[in-house]
Amino acid sequence: MAKNIKEKIQGIMGKLKESRNPKKSCLDDTSRYERDIKSIKYIKIPDTDILISEGQIFSWLNYPDAHYKLSKNGLFMPTPDLFMPYFKNAIDAYNGKIRLHDGSGTLVSGQRLHNLYTRLTGECWVWLNSGFRQGKGFMDLDLETVVGVQEAINGKETELKLITIREPLEACLDNDYCADLNFNKQGFAITQSKIQGCIQGENIHFYKPKADCVTRFGANSAGAFLSCCVPQPDKYAMPAVFACKKINA
Repeated sequence: MAKNIKEKIQGIMGKLKESRNPKKSCLDDTSRYERDIKSIKYIKIPDTDILISEGQIFSWLNYPDAHYKLSKNGLFMPTPDLFMPYFKNAIDAYNGKIRLHDGSGTLVSGQRLHNLYTRLTGECWVWLNSGFRQGKGFMDLDLETVVGVQEAINGKETELKLITIREPLEACLDNDYCADLNFNKQGFAITQSKIQGCIQGENIHFYKPKADCVTRFGANSAGAFLSCCVPQPDKYAMPAVFACKKINA
């Protein structure tokens, strides 16, 4: 696994324990999410010590609340540099180029592999852990990654504060294109597709990063997309998540 991914994951896992807080929050009622937690099945991301949920969980939460709910359960949201290689791994596994295993070491094959491929390339809508701020990187932007969540009581309400780290954004596509499955070290597309239009399992729609926005990944009948321009706050943007955890964490 790339060094920068390891450092991010170590930071996130370290902050998860610190960010859990016994104070009551509007999201502490677990009844809505208990079924999600109990039913999670995991896939091991190749060349890492990370497991990612096979299906989406925690639907209809905004970006900060999704981070909060994950951290409360010892989980974390995948960054693009973790998720996009996994997305490509799933396609390669479906095409017989590599093998994927689940959290117990069982080979993912047959209908289960077909379902995973179909979900990732045609039936998902999820947050990814990355935001963008004015900075010193490519397009004058910095990449902002959430590494924990803090709670603060303001009167009768509980406010959530995301703990973040920043680094300069690396070069990626600087416009909205149909992109090949080639990504920089931070997980963003770098080459425009030579294929006319977006085709399932071959390329993605890429929407360039914008300041004060966050990232979501999705896939439907029009193809997969990596959108780095979701404004915050956005009360209408409430995707689900693919939850991650370290092996034996």
